Amino acid sequence: MDPDKCEDFGEEAASQCECCAMRGGSRSCDPQLVTTEIDVGMALVGCAAFECAFAITGSVGVVLAQSGPYAPVSEPGEAFPLAPGQITLRLQPENLHANVLARSDGEDRELMVELSACDGHPVHLVRVASEFDALVMEGLERSAGEGLTQERQSLPQVFIPWEEGDQLGQIDAILDDGGETRRELLPHYYAGPRPRWINQRILPALFEHVCTTGLPLSVIVFAEGVAQAVTGFVHVASTDANGRMSVGLGSASLDVELALVHEALLVRSHGPLGLTSAIELYDDRRRVLAFFTQLGSVSPDVHRAWELLAESLP
Repeated sequence: MDPDKCEDFGEEAASQCECCAMRGGSRSCDPQLVTTEIDVGMALVGCAAFECAFAITGSVGVVLAQSGPYAPVSEPGEAFPLAPGQITLRLQPENLHANVLARSDGEDRELMVELSACDGHPVHLVRVASEFDALVMEGLERSAGEGLTQERQSLPQVFIPWEEGDQLGQIDAILDDGGETRRELLPHYYAGPRPRWINQRILPALFEHVCTTGLPLSVIVFAEGVAQAVTGFVHVASTDANGRMSVGLGSASLDVELALVHEALLVRSHGPLGLTSAIELYDDRRRVLAFFTQLGSVSPDVHRAWELLAESLP
């Protein structure tokens, strides 16, 4: 892919209205928006065809935005490979609806793809900039009322109970219901080392440290039925006076409203290099907002540095 395809996406690519909707607000502030429902499978096929998209996943408290092509979408029970520079999604299609959003401003007309939860609130939004991707969007809009003729081919699914401590088992349990069931049982039935609470107020210092030391990091942001993951180096981390933490990670940006983080847990589960720590952020309903860890194949030195950092957290 030509990296110049993504030039048109700047830091302000997500409009205030879109971020408001992601954080549980309403799109009623945008009367020029027209919604066309399409098949979820068709939406995913379209995403796979985009040369470079700008994808946003979020809920109340946390938003992750990234530009790039889409990696193959995975579902619970499948492998979850992370490809640097690619938008990586794991989702439950049966819990989602898909729409093409059309916004007109004079002669200009922009199309976007939106995945929404069963109650209608948006959880994942996709924008494009190139002429080719705009044509793909138009094709998706015309597909309204059509469904996929064949089911998506997938790898054999192997479901791993979260109680046994595998990283994918934890991620899929969170994706299932936001992690509420797992959170209730976690202190009692988890087979790994006992989880412990950490002080969420140290998050800005944590990201500043990771940025300064050059330690790579994997971040997963959860919304209902969707998880978006990114891995890479933190190149900027700042927190404003209102408690909004902004992090630049690889080709992605992460925004966290610290006041809406109700608690943070440090949980260790089995990964490729053995037990691996994850910092889990929860809202006031005990649903997971985000998950910071080391996913996939990392060097032993990186794994060791991350574990030492995790162990030092108050």
